Amino acid sequence: MRGLATLLLMVGAAGTAHAETRVAPLTPRVTPPASVEIVERFQAALAHTLARTRGLTVVPLSEIRLAQSRPDLLACDSAGCLQRLASLLMAQRLCAMDVRVVGKAYAVTVRVFDELGREVGRAERRCEICTLSEAEETIARIGAEVELKLASAPPQPPPPAGRPVTPPPAPATAPSTAPWVTPTPPVPPPPPKPTLLQRAHGWNWKVIGIVAAGLAVVGIATGAPLVAIGGDPTCDLPDGRKTCPRVYSTTGGGATLLTAGLLAAAVSGTSFYLHFRWRAHRVEVAPTPTPRGAAVSARLEF
Repeated sequence: MRGLATLLLMVGAAGTAHAETRVAPLTPRVTPPASVEIVERFQAALAHTLARTRGLTVVPLSEIRLAQSRPDLLACDSAGCLQRLASLLMAQRLCAMDVRVVGKAYAVTVRVFDELGREVGRAERRCEICTLSEAEETIARIGAEVELKLASAPPQPPPPAGRPVTPPPAPATAPSTAPWVTPTPPVPPPPPKPTLLQRAHGWNWKVIGIVAAGLAVVGIATGAPLVAIGGDPTCDLPDGRKTCPRVYSTTGGGATLLTAGLLAAAVSGTSFYLHFRWRAHRVEVAPTPTPRGAAVSARLEF
């Protein structure tokens, strides 16, 4: 009886262990390339969300970064490479995340692969005019969508001991005349071109505002006096407008310069508004350990 009870406990423990899906959030690919700190923050945001799901076991990020320290496994996108990576990490699911940054807009795509390198799920989200913290929140939300897909399709438990396992029939394949030729992988579609609004987010509106302000000062300071003296006589004779042979004809040119200066002033004000509207202002304060104690470092982004 004691041996039978021990056997049942071992079988139950093995079934519970198999019910857990081991998932590995791979190192994100950020376009254009970002700093290591930002890439690790994006990866940690996805891993933290997946770790809250019952039935999922997240591979430690240190193991993932160690496995992907090899150049051939860092930018892993083919089925064979993903299969090797899943074998090294002993993971049933791999989550590959792509983050495309255009100005202050973030486009996040998370693809889920099984242990054979096949894509079994995908989730996408966008964040317009976002700070870095809001981008992490977007990744956390997309991680919630991914965890629902992972939780809804757990891996199949192994068959009970003693029952013969019948392998599935192999799919019929056409005879190949050159079995040594490796099939060419499909070419991924080009990424979508950024819109005019997305490109405008990356412009330096502060510099545009400064240049426009300089043009406004020159236009107004030059055009206003020319408009003011337009039609005035060039001599000191009485009733000079009629008796002087020549008068100042600067009204047209002065009006043109004055109008250009006013338009430049409007452009300058709009540029400064967009600079302070789209530019993230953030202050970060973090403690830093030192050999004699601790220090506090502050960083201001503006």
